[in-house]
Parts: sequence; C-alpha cells; structure tokens
Amino acid sequence: MPHRPHRDAVRLRIRCAARLSFALALGALGCGEGSSGDAAAVGDAGGALDAGGDTSSDVVVADVSADAGPEADAGSACGVAGATCSADGACCSRSCLGGACQAVHLVALDADRDRLLETLATVRGVHDRCALWTSLDDVQRGLWLTHSDMLGNRSCMATSAITSGDVGAGGACTGACRCAPGADMALAHVFDLRALDGSDPTCSCTEGDTGYSCCNGGGEWHRTFFTADDALIAALRDVASALPEWGPSTDLAGPHAPFTQSSETVQGSPRGQTHFFARDADATPLARNGVEGLLEPHVVELDNDYNLLHDSNPEGCYGLFGLFCKYGRVEFKGSWSALGNQAPTTFRGNGEPSAIAELAGDAVYAPTCPTSRIDAVTPASAPPGASLTLHGTGFLGCSAQAACGNVVHLRTRAGEHVLDAASGALVAEAPTEITLRLPAGLGAGGAYAWVEVGAVISNLVNVTIGP
Repeated sequence: MPHRPHRDAVRLRIRCAARLSFALALGALGCGEGSSGDAAAVGDAGGALDAGGDTSSDVVVADVSADAGPEADAGSACGVAGATCSADGACCSRSCLGGACQAVHLVALDADRDRLLETLATVRGVHDRCALWTSLDDVQRGLWLTHSDMLGNRSCMATSAITSGDVGAGGACTGACRCAPGADMALAHVFDLRALDGSDPTCSCTEGDTGYSCCNGGGEWHRTFFTADDALIAALRDVASALPEWGPSTDLAGPHAPFTQSSETVQGSPRGQTHFFARDADATPLARNGVEGLLEPHVVELDNDYNLLHDSNPEGCYGLFGLFCKYGRVEFKGSWSALGNQAPTTFRGNGEPSAIAELAGDAVYAPTCPTSRIDAVTPASAPPGASLTLHGTGFLGCSAQAACGNVVHLRTRAGEHVLDAASGALVAEAPTEITLRLPAGLGAGGAYAWVEVGAVISNLVNVTIGP
C-alpha cells in the first residue's frame, strides 16, 4: 500500500480560532428544517467505542501562525495559552489544565483520518487502522476519502473563520466561502466512526474506465455513520450558529427515518447531506446497515448526493443521460477544492478505475501504521484527578522526565485533552507503560486514549471517566 512521505507534526499555540460552542460542519443534503436541541451528555450510548458498528494517511499538522484565528473577546481566557481559567468552557483551546488554558494541538485532515479509522477498527474488532484500511473495498475507501475531505477541509467550524465570501443573515454562505488554513474544521469534532456502507452487494455492475454507471443509489448505501461530539451536534441542530458552508435542508422527503432533523451544504457538487436527532430525547435504536440496534442520541448519517436522484457513490460516473460522464471524485475535486481551507484533495489511487488525468496531481492516501500499541489500561475507570496507567509497547523512555517525548491524548465528547511532560499530567514514562493523572473537569462518561510517538499515533483504548 503506498504511503506518502511523513511530515513531522508540530505543536502550535494559537489564539482562539473558534469557541467550541461553535460546532463543526458535517456534510449534509438534508431534509426537514428541525428545531435546535440540547447537546447534553449522552445517556445510554454504549460507552466510548463499543463493538456493534460497521466501518488516511500521514499525520500532518497545519502550519499556521499564532495569529491564525480572531482575537478573543476582552476578558476571556482564550487569547493566550497559559491564561488563567477555572473550567474548559473558559478556554478557546480544548482544555483547562491546572488553572491554565492549554495550547491547542492542531492537526490537519490526515491526523483525524487516522484517529477515526482507529475508532472504527476498535468497533469492528480489527487489529488497527492499517488492517482496517486493507479490508475496505474501493467504494468504502472512496467514501472515506470524500466524506472526510468534506468535513475536514471544506466545513469550517465558525462563521468568524471565513476570510472571503459572503455570509447571509441565516449564518450560511451565499457565495464561495473560504476560511483560513488552520481554522477549526468539522472532522476534528467527530467522536467516532460507526459504519462505512459501500454499495449494495446484491446489485451487479461492472466498473468502467471512469467509474460505475449503475449501482450508485439506494437509501441504505454509500453513507457514513458517526458520532458527533457535543460541539458538533450543537452546531448541526442550530446550523445558523456555525458551519457557514451548511444550511437547513431543502429536501422535500424530510429526514431519513428515524432521524428528526437534517441539513445540507449550500454550495458545491456533490451536495453534502446529514441526518440526525433534533434532540437527545428523540433518539431511538437504529435499524440501518452497520448500526443495527445502536442507541446514540448524537449519531449522524452523512452522504454526498451527485445528482437529483440522490445517487451518492463517489466511484460512480455522472452525466446527463449517461453523456459526458464524470468520475465522482473528479466532480468533487472540481467543485470543492477551492472552498473551505482550500487544502488539496488526496483522491489518487485507492480504487481509482484508471489513470484519471484530473487526479494526476493528487497524493495517494494511506493511514500511517502504529509504531506503538496500548494493550491495557489500569484501572479501566477513574475519576478526574486520579491516576491511571497505559500498558503496552513502543513508548519512549528516558532518564529525564521532560525529555521522553510521549504525548497522551484523551478524547471525551467535550473535546480533546493533550497531555505531555510539560503539562504536568504525565507522572511516569517508560517503554512499556505510561502513568498519567486525569485532568480535572473531565465530567463523566465514555472516553478513549491514545499515545503519540514521533507524530504517529497508537491504537485507541477505552477509558471510563467516573465520579
């Protein structure tokens, strides 16, 4: 499997690019215009990464300056990393540690692709993200490439991040909107992947040199299911508050059952569409491919519609009555690559049906395989302020604590906490175990942790934050 040359990740201290209350944008060509709902803690959602769902590239960190985002309001704690704070909500960065705002650990698309593929590998019981990627067929890979690009490069979190283009009174873009490189994007607020549903296996179709001319539709196929974090679900439910590339759905068919709200992108082709529950109280167990029986108030269905029939296969070929047929990834690139943060697409290879000229300059995505592994965590449940130990292999050891270089990430539904020696949260580091102290203010519920070694992340392990 081809890999792109690795680029070292860097840690960046930035001013507040967007408050977490501005949620992220997910792709959506939705249906009904739903009411705002709560984004409270999820109830019986099955923990952090429980099995039961179905279902890339090098870790790259955005190269942005300290002034990448707008200034914080006077009196807030988000203007300068290290400013005093009393809770995570007081910081524009992702957490408040020891009374000080933590610096934001910015990553670009491929780092979130790696993290989320790892969540799906955990749900499926696969060894790691690379084994998962190998197991996916070409349509599933095309789905992940295009859906993650839609959320990770084209869906800016905050309206205030828009640097060019007009935003209407309803909060949605009225023209070609662009946000600054390094702006907070929707994919960073996807908590986990639950399913990548490819083509209907009962539909028989031969792929041509420019993609499939059949088997491109179906209400249960060519879509991704994922869990949104608190910020993202809040933005989806109140789309006027954030996600300027998105707006209320105009689809007369309404949300896909049993969901009660939907939204869609206001420009671009294919048009993104999401379906979700307008309120936590609306949640009911799903009976959909790959997520059968899942009860999760923050679950979201995403697909990209390439035509009026809502065909959504990125490996399809689309044209007028079969004429001037254009490969789905090419259609996406031509319409979306100049929008959002304007990052280049990575659509070459991975099932590309032939040498497509429009994709010749694209990089080939492949997940960066783990060099370290977490085998266990003890205890499996602990309250904020308590210590826990990650047991595994491939961690960095050293004689001087500050020089080890391990970075532990802790992901809750409220956001991500990045713990290194400088944070004071790492108690002890060795090649086979890392002991850390859980930050205060984490709340309670399912979470997961991973270790970053040399800018490459390990597998993920579930952690329960308990009282």
